[in-house]
Amino acid sequence: MPPDQFAAFQGGEVYGAMAAMIENLALRGPVEEMSESQAHEAGAELMGENAGPRDSTREPVAMEVDGQVSASPSGALIPHIRDEEVFQAQDIIRKLRAEVKKEIVGQDKMVDAVIRSLVAREHLLIEGGVGVGKTQTVLALSRAIEAAFARIQMTPDLMPADILGHWEYVEVTDSSTGEKTGEKGFVFRPGPMGGLAVLILVDEGNRGQPRTKAALLEAMQHRTISTRDGRTVALHPNLVVFYTQNPDEMEGTYPLTEAEIDRFGQKIYVSPTEDIEEIKEIMRRNRSSHRPKAEAVATIEQIMEIGELAERVELSPEMEDYIAHLVRASRRPDLYGLDFKDVVKWPLSERTPTMIAKLASVLALERGKKAITPDEVQSVFLDVASHRLFLHEGRTTENAGFYLDQILRTIKPGIDSYPKWEPPLNEEPEKPATRRWEPLWVSAAFASAGSAISGAWIYWMRLWSRS
Repeated sequence: MPPDQFAAFQGGEVYGAMAAMIENLALRGPVEEMSESQAHEAGAELMGENAGPRDSTREPVAMEVDGQVSASPSGALIPHIRDEEVFQAQDIIRKLRAEVKKEIVGQDKMVDAVIRSLVAREHLLIEGGVGVGKTQTVLALSRAIEAAFARIQMTPDLMPADILGHWEYVEVTDSSTGEKTGEKGFVFRPGPMGGLAVLILVDEGNRGQPRTKAALLEAMQHRTISTRDGRTVALHPNLVVFYTQNPDEMEGTYPLTEAEIDRFGQKIYVSPTEDIEEIKEIMRRNRSSHRPKAEAVATIEQIMEIGELAERVELSPEMEDYIAHLVRASRRPDLYGLDFKDVVKWPLSERTPTMIAKLASVLALERGKKAITPDEVQSVFLDVASHRLFLHEGRTTENAGFYLDQILRTIKPGIDSYPKWEPPLNEEPEKPATRRWEPLWVSAAFASAGSAISGAWIYWMRLWSRS
C-alpha cells in the first residue's frame, strides 16, 4: 500500500488514510458511510488494541503496516530503510570519495565535507589560505558526478548582472525557423547562477563587493533570481554553492555579514598538509604531465535519492533533546555551569538545530546506520556551529570554537547532564531602571545659558574684527 495512504490517528480528527485501510481490508464500508466513532473503533480493531475514548494527549503509537513504521513524534508513518538501500548509498559515497581523492592528496576532512554538503543540499563555506586545494576539490567532485557545473571567480569589479544574468538588445530570431526577423528586442542572457547548474564554485568569494555577494546569497537562499522586468527565474532545486574564501585578515577582502554567513550549512577550515609523504606526493604530481583525473561514477539523480534516504534516518526524542540543549547552552550558558555569556554577541541561530540534524543524518547513513547517535551529532556540531556563534569585538572564530568545545564537553546525552533548574515560563524580564524626572526649568535654564554665551561670543568677535 503506498505510504501516502497512511496518516497519524491523533487528536480529534479522522484522516482518510485510516478509512482507506479499513475499506481495502473489507472491514467497513466507504469512508462516507462511517462516522468518526466507527472509524475510531475500526482503527483500534486493526491495531489489536482497545483504543478507548479519544485523548488528544496520547503519545503516538509506533506500528508497522506493509513495511511502513511510525517513528516520527507526530505519529506519521515513515518508510523503513532497507539494508540494501544503506549499502547502495554507502557504495556510491565511497566511489565519489575515491574519485575525488585521485586529484586531492590529504585533506580528508574537506573531501568528506564537500560530499556531505552535496547529499544534504546545503551550501558549504571553505576557508583557507592559497594553494590548499579548495578549488581543485570542488572541480574533482564536479567531474565525479554527471551534473552541470559553473564557476564564478569573484573580483572587486564583478557586478550582480555578471553572475545572475543581464538583458541584451539584439536582433530577434524566429524560434521555429532560426532565421532573424529583422526586428530588435531585449533578450535575457542568464549568467552562471541563472542557468541550470547544480554545482557552483564561487572562488575567492570574499574578494567580491558586498552588493554582488548580496545578490549571490539571495539566489542561494531561495534558489531563484529576479529579473528587472519582475520575472522570477527558477534555479535547479538541488543547487549547491561551494563558497571558498581567503582569511579575512588578507588584504582586499570583504567579510560576510552575520545574516549572510548563516545561510551556509557548515564551514570548514583548511590548512596545508604537514605530512611528509603527502608533501612529496604533491610535488611528484605537480612535476608530472600525466595527472590523474576523476571520472563520473554517479548521477545527480542518485545523489538526490541518497539525500531523500537520509531524511528517513531516525531522529529519536533523546537525540532531539540532546541537540536542543547543545544549542540552548550558547544562549543560557549559566544554566549549564558555563561562564562565557559576556563574550557572546549573538548565540546560535534558529537554523542551527535543523542543520545539525540534517548533516548528522547524512553522516549516519555514510556509517551504515539507520538512526542518529551522539557520535554523529558531536562530529558535525563544530562545523555547523562555529560560524554561527558571534562574539564581541576582539574575539575570533577560533575563540568561538573554544567555547563550543566547552559545550560539547559539558553536555552529554542524557537527562543527568541537563540543568536541574528551569526558569519559569512566565518570568518577566527585569525592567531597566528609569531616569529620575528632571524639572523642565532645568533644561530651559541650560538652553538659555547656552544661547546667551553663544550670542556674546559672536558680538565680541564682530567688535574685534572691526577694530
